[in-house]
Parts: sequence; C-alpha cells; structure tokens
Amino acid sequence: MKGFGVKDNHAVQAKYELDDLTQRSMSQLAERIHVPAGTFVVFNALSWNRDALMETDMPENNELADMTTGQVVPVEILFKRATSCTCASLRAIYLQ
Repeated sequence: MKGFGVKDNHAVQAKYELDDLTQRSMSQLAERIHVPAGTFVVFNALSWNRDALMETDMPENNELADMTTGQVVPVEILFKRATSCTCASLRAIYLQ
C-alpha cells in the first residue's frame, strides 16, 4: 500500500499547480479589464450563473455596487474588515 502515498502526493502537487495557474490567469485577465481604482473584479469560472461568496478586506462604512446596474450588492460583515457578497457571472463592483 506504499504506492497510495505517492499518488496522493502527486494529486496534492497537481492541485497546488492548478490553483497557481488559475490565480495567475485570472490576474492577467483582470489586468486587461480597465476599471476605476477601488473596483473588485469577480470571476465565475463556471458556464452558468450562480451565487457565491467573495471575501475581501475593504474600508469600513462603504457599500458595494454593481458597475453594470448601479444597484447596491448585499454585504455581510464576517469579522472586522472582511466581507462577502453574492456575485453571479463576471461583474465589476465598486466602493461607494
């Protein structure tokens, strides 16, 4: 049963490499999207709309708004200076 440890190690290493590649790819894509300072670009890597949590640090007493619609995006304070919001598809949201 020694071989399972080697396979597990390869799987873990592959996951780290895939996560790194995904992060670098999204960073390069975000650099090509021209948005004002203070804007968060949120990616949905799936082919369908979905709700997901986004966690980030942001200044206190600010709201997030969808740049397309101008509507305020719901925010829940998880702990001081960390937030989450529900985001579907690729959206740019900004601090108000």
